[in-house]
Amino acid sequence: MSSYIQSQLNKDESVIYSAKLHWWIYARAALLTLVGIITFMSETHIGYLLIITGILAFILSFLQVITTELAITNKRVIAKFGIIRRSTYEQQISKIDGCHLEQSIFGRILGFASIGIRGSGGVSTPIPYIAAPDLFKRRLAEQVI
Repeated sequence: MSSYIQSQLNKDESVIYSAKLHWWIYARAALLTLVGIITFMSETHIGYLLIITGILAFILSFLQVITTELAITNKRVIAKFGIIRRSTYEQQISKIDGCHLEQSIFGRILGFASIGIRGSGGVSTPIPYIAAPDLFKRRLAEQVI
């Protein structure tokens, strides 16, 4: 279980569902690295740059995966993002007005989406690349009802 979320739980609170980021978050890094390798084979120096850029993109994606935490508890939704610039989001279940998905064609095929949770103040916090978004939305709806 995620350390931030565990540290934020109250005594009578339990995690109902913990979401994960989808592997598609690494797609850009893989594509850059692959194009870099192909370009490198054709003896151009731009291949080096693309490979290095792909590796850096992979590292940034990996950091995003290990620093993003999202969970639904029996009382609220808790999320945390980032290492250096950490952002957190907490919303009481009773104050949630809705949840919406933004899903591309790749997202529908591969099973990921950006999820936005709308609180009573009308603010929606989008969380990209969530794996199994329909399951997340279903678990949230079960708690809101």
